[in-house]
Amino acid sequence: GAPWMRGHVQYTGWASAVTARGLAGVTMDSREATVDEDVRALIAHLTANANPMGIDASRIALWSCSANVRRGLPLAQSLGAPIRSAVVYYGTAEQPSYRRDLPVLFVRAGQDGAGLNRGLEAMIVKALADNAPAEALNVAAGVHGFDVRDDTETTRAAISGTLDFLSKTLMGPFHDSVRAGANLANAAAAVYRE
Repeated sequence: GAPWMRGHVQYTGWASAVTARGLAGVTMDSREATVDEDVRALIAHLTANANPMGIDASRIALWSCSANVRRGLPLAQSLGAPIRSAVVYYGTAEQPSYRRDLPVLFVRAGQDGAGLNRGLEAMIVKALADNAPAEALNVAAGVHGFDVRDDTETTRAAISGTLDFLSKTLMGPFHDSVRAGANLANAAAAVYRE
């Protein structure tokens, strides 16, 4: 939650990158005390204005990074449709369980603080234990904010991999396949938990 996100190069850069891939990139400002309500209001606005905007508001991904993961990931997990996927860049959140119908991409910066990376790794392990459709990208030499700070081939590969994930989960039949297998994934998670 911050009133400056629409003007920040990291957020506007990601919005431009996803738009270049044929998706609609939306960067929003929000208020720290009302992030959940602000995101819901944005989704309602996109839904109500989808046709004039030329977008499909039934296919939304939530991307969050760093401290914004604390709200972004739980929101993605709780909002249901139209949220089709979530991307988490070098941040952590209290997430007691993961949906089996929501693909999540976790991106880790190898040079980040040990405590932060341990928390992110615990989230990935929890998502796998819940048998959620989770993927992870590790940018081994990446620093916190590598996507706007490091102009390297590994950074470009991570950004490209993220855009591929978004395209796959938003534009094709992948999400329908994940959703169709959610009951089987749920049963397998129950067996895993004994």
